[in-house]
Amino acid sequence: MTKPKIKIFYMIERLARAGTELHLTKLIRQLDRERFEPVLCCLNASKTDRSLLPAGVRSYLLNARWNLLNPQTFGIYRQLVKILRKEKPEILHSFLFVSNIIGPFAAKKAGVRKVLVTRDRMGIEWQATAAHRWVQRLANQRTTLILCKTEAMGREISQVEHTSWDKIRVVPNGVETERFQFRVGEMHESRTCLREMYGVPVDGPLILAVGNLKPVKGHASLVEAATWLREKFPRIQIAIVGDGESRADL
Repeated sequence: MTKPKIKIFYMIERLARAGTELHLTKLIRQLDRERFEPVLCCLNASKTDRSLLPAGVRSYLLNARWNLLNPQTFGIYRQLVKILRKEKPEILHSFLFVSNIIGPFAAKKAGVRKVLVTRDRMGIEWQATAAHRWVQRLANQRTTLILCKTEAMGREISQVEHTSWDKIRVVPNGVETERFQFRVGEMHESRTCLREMYGVPVDGPLILAVGNLKPVKGHASLVEAATWLREKFPRIQIAIVGDGESRADL
């Protein structure tokens, strides 16, 4: 007899061309569809890049706002509970702050047995208030496992949010090394062409930072460190690739 598929209900605030969002879409695409049935819920439809929605996956696009204290939040919570009761997933897996708060509460109300949350940020300002820590602790109590990228992140969650280490699992990010396998000649030729295209010396060391240009990414610290690096490595170059609110300042 064929075993029934395990239904996983994935939650995220939006889909965009950013790290966590692309990680989730790739995770869904690579799931073994013989064993798992993914369902996707994006809380903020207006900020979701619909071209990133995984093909063949049932998706719910809600109209939540970012502010948890907005009166609309309770309506989104009720809507989510209704969807979960309809879908009856074995697992709810949420990503990013708002989803990691609303998801566990809604899952508990809807009777979802297993709740996973992925945490990928440390020391974020909007989670630093006493109110945010309090509501995060309540959400953690309704969570089966908390997945984080590093032990340092896990320790912060355990200490700041008074969460048992037994509930925390460290799952480091991986790198698809096969995507970056080039023959030596090809790699040298491509590197030379790219450096010449962007006016970077072809024979000096280069530090490349790729990511959203937001304060939390720490690009300002990299620029500050560049002064010290130049004293020790005069030929070093630093390139930052990305876009966002910090672009003008950088």
